[in-house]
Amino acid sequence: MSEEFADQFLEQLQAETYARLGITPDFESLSAPPGMAVTVWEQSLGRPLTPAEVREAEAFPTADYAMRPTKFEHPFAYAMMRTLTRHIEKVLADHDIGLPSRPRFGTLATGQVNAMTVAVPGGGHLVLLENELLTFANLICKAIVLACPATEAEDGWFGFSTEAPAHLDEDDTAVVRFTETLLAYLVDGRPAAAPQYLLGSWRQQIVTSLLRDAVELFVVGHEYGHIIGGHLGSARLRSAGVVPVEQVDYPWQQEYEADYIGVHLGVLAMREKIEVDADYAFCGFEIFFSALDIMDRAASLLQFGDESARRLGSHPPSFDRRATLRDSAVRLVGGDESGHPLGLGRAYAAVLDTLWERARPAVVRARRHGVRLAPMWTFALTTPAAQEAT
Repeated sequence: MSEEFADQFLEQLQAETYARLGITPDFESLSAPPGMAVTVWEQSLGRPLTPAEVREAEAFPTADYAMRPTKFEHPFAYAMMRTLTRHIEKVLADHDIGLPSRPRFGTLATGQVNAMTVAVPGGGHLVLLENELLTFANLICKAIVLACPATEAEDGWFGFSTEAPAHLDEDDTAVVRFTETLLAYLVDGRPAAAPQYLLGSWRQQIVTSLLRDAVELFVVGHEYGHIIGGHLGSARLRSAGVVPVEQVDYPWQQEYEADYIGVHLGVLAMREKIEVDADYAFCGFEIFFSALDIMDRAASLLQFGDESARRLGSHPPSFDRRATLRDSAVRLVGGDESGHPLGLGRAYAAVLDTLWERARPAVVRARRHGVRLAPMWTFALTTPAAQEAT
């Protein structure tokens, strides 16, 4: 596959998709305000940057700008996506894991909180992340941390209580922020349309960063899992998308296998990238599947008044993927589901479930007031019965 031809195909697909959705993105003129990257990095680390870190931070938003495959790629999101792929590919190289072909990544308004692989005419494939997926992951992780008050540990380190319900009875800020994010994504198609805010402490910022990294590395690792597992050669194609394209439709068993490879790659990448224990690394798939399930429910509730009437996309149900991966992860690390290191991820998943329970009435009210889904979601809704029959 010629990368130049693949990029031309992607740009045409993006242009047609945005035109059909009535969106006119302008990323050509987008640039970071001076010092923005340094400020964000210092807030995340809770300390001033070293001179070397300042140079790296200043280069980060622009280093990949010129390498964007199309003018429709958000420069910062594309830089983040390339950073994620570099972490995964470093793990592959360090552990001598073969990669039959190097994927070409991009973004597209897919109406799926996920990624999809599409066939390029004439041969080859593109892996396309939902264009708002990284922003959504960040805002969801911020809401989780807001819902969990900080605790002090005896060794001087810190943690966060996952007893969310009691905390939310006293302070509903997390519910408000979560609801704003959910409605912005459902109605505007952009979670960033929700009111923006900064977390109040460096501790919250660090944990948010850990959770977000875990989610994003799992999602990207899953797509590498399909390639490592040799799934492209046996998968069938089906027409899908806002602008119909030939999407690779993997059998569910291959989705489960890619999940397992993805979580394994994500754990290795988290350990090597920031030297964290498996606790936070395993949070990635738990949070991702919970968020995916919530978006399924919320989109269905807003459109049909029934949160179980439809589901987004063609992947296996998120609750089934999560249960299967929990069993696999237990075998991977030993122990049982309730203990270290899987317990933390399950606790954060429960926090998300609580946030959804408290946000649901706002979605019901929105429907009663005639609020409707952003157009992109309606292209992705499928009935479970139809999927299971294929």
